[in-house]
Amino acid sequence: MNVLQQQLQVAQQRLSQEQIAREQEAQAIQQQLIREQAIRQQLEAELAQLKSVYEREANINSSTNRNNYITGNRFYIEMESTLTASFSECSGFGVNLKKEAYLEGGVNDLQRIVVGHAEFDDITLKRGMSDSQTFWNWITNTLTSLEKERRNVNIVLFNQAGETMQCWTLIGSIPISWKAPAFQADSSSMAIEELTLAYEGLQLTQTSGAGASIVQRDDSGFFAPN
Repeated sequence: MNVLQQQLQVAQQRLSQEQIAREQEAQAIQQQLIREQAIRQQLEAELAQLKSVYEREANINSSTNRNNYITGNRFYIEMESTLTASFSECSGFGVNLKKEAYLEGGVNDLQRIVVGHAEFDDITLKRGMSDSQTFWNWITNTLTSLEKERRNVNIVLFNQAGETMQCWTLIGSIPISWKAPAFQADSSSMAIEELTLAYEGLQLTQTSGAGASIVQRDDSGFFAPN
């Protein structure tokens, strides 16, 4: 065998080895793709299962069990016929009934309780200050106008599915206090304005609506809830 034949044989062997190496590399890549595809399919199946469980639990919690607990950060307020979620805090509202105790002669272990008129606590609303002048316009009307602007205001609490769970309507509400935020040059905190409302009645429903409207007294001298 001459030198040329030896070189040709060596080249053929090298070419064969390179071809085998490329085929092995291609097989390895194909196997890796198959493994990645299997992992992706498994993850997609797990994600679909988790999504199904979440939707089922959300449906059970929101629709089947209407007595589930609700977090206090899911609320919005209806004012000026619009919904707003920009309020950071709503606090203070409640109702107290006046009572008087009467003692009866000869009855030493009991007392008689007579319930009188209801007193509604004032509500304080807080929100980050913006270009909206809703608060200021309302308090200005109360200060300057002969016909004070009364509104029915809705405070709506909803669950994680977005369903209304409780809706409190403040009947015939009117602003009695407005506070501007504190300004400090070295502070980076949000500017918060406050509005305090007094109202003549409180109504609780499980549906929102008919709030945020300007109302007038009816023939009885009171404001209608809707």
